[in-house]
Amino acid sequence: MDLWSPLFGSVVASSVWGEKPHVKIVWITMLALKDKHGFVAGSVPGLARLSVVSVEECEEALERFTSPDQYSKTKEHEGRRVQAIDGGWLVLNHAKFQKKMREVSTLVGNAKRQATWRERHAKKKGAAISCPPTNDSA
Repeated sequence: MDLWSPLFGSVVASSVWGEKPHVKIVWITMLALKDKHGFVAGSVPGLARLSVVSVEECEEALERFTSPDQYSKTKEHEGRRVQAIDGGWLVLNHAKFQKKMREVSTLVGNAKRQATWRERHAKKKGAAISCPPTNDSA
């Protein structure tokens, strides 16, 4: 089953965006790879390969993500982004962004349903307003 992860525009306002390019690349790769629980399976060399960075660059990125970040917009976990666990890493703020995605998805779904309803009722209203043909032959 293919999983996907939304990339919110707020990522460019995060402290990660101020990091070196390879750190940002590893972060985006981890966001793309995480499962529905926020788990990113893999090893450092495997993640480096998928991120197309060196093992050393991947290690540097992971060090940044597992360390406190005083400038992080998310203060939970002292701004840490991931936790190393058996078999890979856990994205610590995964649940927060899943909730945000559900809210966005609900808003989009509601807007689509409302647009469909308005369109359907506009057609009905237009049909009710139209005048029946007149018989001018008399």
